[in-house]
Amino acid sequence: MVGVVYDPTRDETFAGAIDGPSLRNGAPVQVADKELLEDVVATLAVGGRGTVRKRREALKAIRAHRSMGSAALTLAYVACGRFDVYAQGAGLSAWDVAAAGLIAERAGATVTSLDGGPWFDLAYPAKKWSCLAASPRHHATILAMLK
Repeated sequence: MVGVVYDPTRDETFAGAIDGPSLRNGAPVQVADKELLEDVVATLAVGGRGTVRKRREALKAIRAHRSMGSAALTLAYVACGRFDVYAQGAGLSAWDVAAAGLIAERAGATVTSLDGGPWFDLAYPAKKWSCLAASPRHHATILAMLK
């Protein structure tokens, strides 16, 4: 219903509610909508059989790649437009994405699992969750690259 992520290094609080906008320190935020895929800033933490090649191909299309080390903070950064894409394969749990996935979604991101299914499902076992968050313009393209 409500998600909150605090970034102590920048003293920023990101929040979102199922029936409201996403906020950073009380001000509304929105997902960036860059026209060209090559202009997006992405975090692609995907692995496993066949994904190394897919990740390499995706990185050729996306010039700027960053790694945060925090799923929640990266999703919050997608929500406010600092990052454009977040993709992580299995290895996540509900507590990694629950709050920030909602924040990103309410800011306008399309958020799914890496197989295109729901991003939040308590039936997923711990450490088996995956997540892809991107602007609606690029989500399907990136999903196809990583599937």
